[in-house]
Amino acid sequence: MATSLQFTITLKPVGYADRWPEFYLAMDNKLQDEGILKEEHTYNFDVTLDDGAHSIGVGFTNKVDTDTVVNDNEILADKAIIVEQITIEGYEFKDFLYRAVYTPVGRPKSHSNYLSWNGEWTLEFTTPIFTWLHQTQQLGWIYEKNL
Repeated sequence: MATSLQFTITLKPVGYADRWPEFYLAMDNKLQDEGILKEEHTYNFDVTLDDGAHSIGVGFTNKVDTDTVVNDNEILADKAIIVEQITIEGYEFKDFLYRAVYTPVGRPKSHSNYLSWNGEWTLEFTTPIFTWLHQTQQLGWIYEKNL
């Protein structure tokens, strides 16, 4: 069964001068938005999804080593993206940010919402969404249709 869902995601840039992060926002690998992130911005979009496994991803695509300015082991300037918030159907739980997996290119995966290298932050979820929300947030007993 297909369900229409509303997503909201807030991205915050870390950058300086003319060095701002380029990003893309995708649902099930289908592009929702992309561009240069120069200020905090909230993206709203509606999608229709069939029951099953899905993912929302934020990609960081244009960092080079010289974007990080270091002096005496202190970072003076950097380029990054912070996933500040995500809501699904109006529900916001902080653990959405850390349930996601950040996979930087050539570096270990982590559960961070600070994208400091090129790579992708991905939140996997299933629909029906309210069943997934109920289970991941441990909101109590839920009826199993196979019982």
